[in-house]
Amino acid sequence: FERQVADMKAKKEKAERDLSLLQASIYAANPEFKRLAKPDRPSAEKLLALSKSQPRTLFVEFCAAPDNLAIFAIRNGQLNTIYQPDKLKDLRDKVIKYRSTILSSQTSEPERAKELYAVLLAPLDQQGLLGNGTEDVVFIADGPLLDVPFDALMNSNGKRLIERLAVSNAVSLSVLLWPENDRKPTESLLVIADPRGAGGETIVSTSRGGAYGPLPAARDEGKEVLAKVGAGKALIGPDATESIIKSEIGKYAILHFASHGIVNSRQAMHSAIILAPEKPESKEDGCLEAEEIVGLPLSAQLAVLSACETARGVQSGGEGLLGLAWAFRAAGCPAVVASQWQVDDDATRRIMVAFYEGLKSGQRKDDALRSAILKEIAYGKTDEAKKQRNSGKAGSRSDAYYWAAFQLIGDASPLKPLPKN
Repeated sequence: FERQVADMKAKKEKAERDLSLLQASIYAANPEFKRLAKPDRPSAEKLLALSKSQPRTLFVEFCAAPDNLAIFAIRNGQLNTIYQPDKLKDLRDKVIKYRSTILSSQTSEPERAKELYAVLLAPLDQQGLLGNGTEDVVFIADGPLLDVPFDALMNSNGKRLIERLAVSNAVSLSVLLWPENDRKPTESLLVIADPRGAGGETIVSTSRGGAYGPLPAARDEGKEVLAKVGAGKALIGPDATESIIKSEIGKYAILHFASHGIVNSRQAMHSAIILAPEKPESKEDGCLEAEEIVGLPLSAQLAVLSACETARGVQSGGEGLLGLAWAFRAAGCPAVVASQWQVDDDATRRIMVAFYEGLKSGQRKDDALRSAILKEIAYGKTDEAKKQRNSGKAGSRSDAYYWAAFQLIGDASPLKPLPKN
């Protein structure tokens, strides 16, 4: 028996050595694959140096242990650690209830927003980290907190976080230190709008087992975004096929998808953006999956996923979110705007147009998204908005439903000059 155990140990050690050699040879031949498959954990020194280079930014990582919540906050080279013992036990339920009230309750949503603020953000406030020079905050969420729209959380004075600071997110600490993409775009903007609205009147069933109908407001959104940027190309309706998009996508500095999105909660890399139906002889299925996006040679600075639930995915080892947003980042695109729930067409169009106005004026991406959201919050207080939202099913939704879905994930700096085309 002892000889058998020793023999098995020797075989195991040899297999591990062989695997290590194979990985080393693959990584040597494909450095980009190593970055994706085995990212190096960032050292404390590198993270502190990153924070010093961005003194206006507060970086906040949440670590959800079995029972306790730890909050690590870094600003201007200083690390602050806050422990919230026994806070995680009911936190998952609070997050679920809060998201439910956003989608269904005008009256209780602010109360739920304050409850989560008290656990997640009030400790930062108490140490002066959300003021005193902080202009924007980057959240790295974990566990149930991946589903929290942080910009909607409200302090005891009734102020939303987005009303005080610009907000963005990162899928992990590692991604914050990924090197810049060295591919350069040759053209400015690619708009993909309403791919399933070929005729504007039919619902098209896809091979994914869903039914995805026309999005007339998405067409309007795409045209307005193109007009705001002032240059680019639009693939609208039946022209927005997967085969055409794959052949074009690598050229552009900005990618804008105004389409349906689907999330696969079991296999995150099978989450997809729904595109136009392909011809029968095509090898493509009309669904641009996350695992396909990772392999695209992107040169984009920004991908805007103006679609349903594109920011969601599955947890991955406590280090963030896998899904469409991660896939674009892994393909080299440093910034992604994506949504956490099914979004209202008209509100999305207004937010997107205002977002691009901010970008064109030279604003940082997080500041441009904040300005767009604040405009939508102001619009929600008008008589026109109240009349519209109090009619039909929309009357049961909170105001936050219309603007809190969209997140900026990744690089928040201003856009670099766009190619002139």
